[in-house]
Amino acid sequence: MSSASGHPHHPRQVPAAEVMRRPSPWDPPASAWAVVGAGVHGLASLKALQQLGTPAVGYETAFDVGGSWHTPQDDYPWEEAVGAAPISSFPDFPLPDTLPREIDGDEALSYLDRYADHFGLREQVRFGHRVIDIEEVDDEDLLAVTSRDVVTGEITTDYFSGVVLATGHSRYGDTLQYPGMAQFTRPIIPAGEFRANAAPGARVLVIGAAGAPVAASVAAGGGTAWLATAAATDGADDRNALLGVLPQPLLRVVSTGAHMLPWVSSRPESVAPPGDETSGVLPKTTVDRFNETSVWFADGSRIDPDLVVIAAGYLAGFPYVEDELLNVVDGQPLLARNIFTPRHPGLVVSGWLPSGNGDCALAHWQSMLIARYARRLRVAPRRALSFHRGVCRELPERSPETPSRKSLLRQYAADRDRLER
Repeated sequence: MSSASGHPHHPRQVPAAEVMRRPSPWDPPASAWAVVGAGVHGLASLKALQQLGTPAVGYETAFDVGGSWHTPQDDYPWEEAVGAAPISSFPDFPLPDTLPREIDGDEALSYLDRYADHFGLREQVRFGHRVIDIEEVDDEDLLAVTSRDVVTGEITTDYFSGVVLATGHSRYGDTLQYPGMAQFTRPIIPAGEFRANAAPGARVLVIGAAGAPVAASVAAGGGTAWLATAAATDGADDRNALLGVLPQPLLRVVSTGAHMLPWVSSRPESVAPPGDETSGVLPKTTVDRFNETSVWFADGSRIDPDLVVIAAGYLAGFPYVEDELLNVVDGQPLLARNIFTPRHPGLVVSGWLPSGNGDCALAHWQSMLIARYARRLRVAPRRALSFHRGVCRELPERSPETPSRKSLLRQYAADRDRLER
């Protein structure tokens, strides 16, 4: 693994000794906070919390840091052609002088590796653990975090004073429901969990026009790929929901250049993707129903796939948190400062931002505000709760216009000063 040594970083880089080391993530104290996700925002939140004296435990489904940047090319063979949006520099861990101000691909992942190593963050993360539920503990101020070991299936629940949701807002694939689907005995997975090299030669049905790259990769690997249009009841009524395709780097590019998939419309049920001998993808109409081993379509045809992949868009939120707890309004969390939910003072969000997950500077300053707030909750709870009530009172009844990056930075600086007074 790469380390910080040997890289000519700027002198403002924060020494690792300034970050407080904490107990093992397997035995967290009740005063600890949980951080869900180990990408840009998850790592920044872990570092900031520990630096300001709050013990923190990370949860990450994958087995390494990097979040949406951890997308091996063997899994996504089209990523090289599509590219990925660049990331910027953390203020306290500048990019090497030999690199440009923004980097992408392997350089971005290597940078996050070095950041995690420099601040000793890996030892605080439960890798291979998917969070499946977060809920309030009755008559206490704690939050219960339940996770599943992705290897053994073991389920554990731990209790924390606060939780940072740091997985981004385009992370969780939406699902579709069809008659008989519960009786289907073959795997059904969201597009975000598909790995091309895990199913060589398989017969794969992809549902949702945005799953075209999935189907193409199956066909290119020697498998049989069907691409079906989604049902009209899937709720994917807008362009963002349609673009629920695999890795976030591809999602970001397609979101700004839908011409790359010229036959994708704003309603996935309105057009059948083309099938041709060149791509090897076989087009299908709308799915009608499932049984134990087969999928039937509106035109009366039937197939027997080994695997079904759902590409129906992304959930604008966090499926393991109840909507009421997250203050969901009109289908999206309504958050003060893009961070705080009025429903629980210990539940915060990092990464619900207009500039995407590559803005390390904004992630840093947002995380520092969260960390100062967490410290105030621990040492001066009345002041922290007063701050929380104040910012949440400013929330409108409906989602406001997305604030600019500049206005967020200005507001976060004012809020950090306010918490220190």
